Amino acid sequence: MGWDGYFLHEFHILGRYYGSSYSNDCNAPLSHFDFKEKDKFTYTYNFYDFWEHELRVEKIIPLPAHYHYPKVIAGKRACPIEGIGGAKYYEEAITRQLLWCYDMLEEVAESIEDKKFPDIDFEEVPSWYLHHNSERFDKNRINKALKKLYQKNGNPDFWYTLGDYSELFED
Repeated sequence: MGWDGYFLHEFHILGRYYGSSYSNDCNAPLSHFDFKEKDKFTYTYNFYDFWEHELRVEKIIPLPAHYHYPKVIAGKRACPIEGIGGAKYYEEAITRQLLWCYDMLEEVAESIEDKKFPDIDFEEVPSWYLHHNSERFDKNRINKALKKLYQKNGNPDFWYTLGDYSELFED
């Protein structure tokens, strides 16, 4: 997801829980499960905000010998802001962001019409307003980060060592 890993999380796979709130935190890479096509499992992040994700095995294909890292094949929308308050609050925050952008465009247009430089106080808004696009899903960027993560750790069991991996999403 691109979150920083500050909050407790868990996977619920085949009736068992794995994650930071259990003694078996990250001791079972997904490759160790005997998944079949269309199998589903859940991932929950931040038990207060309760971000729950359902994952489905779309297809199992043999990989070339040189290909050892996972790959995202599809997704929708951007990762929500860390600690925003859950799905309902995220949608409300996105609405506030869009309204702010609309107001700023209106102010800029008025300033241009009056031949003045717009007076925008960026200190008054959350910094994420300026760079977060809730509709953008960047599959290539995610796959690049996964590949870098694998190369950094250099083995197929690299999921064991996962912690904060946000630096892998930086260009």
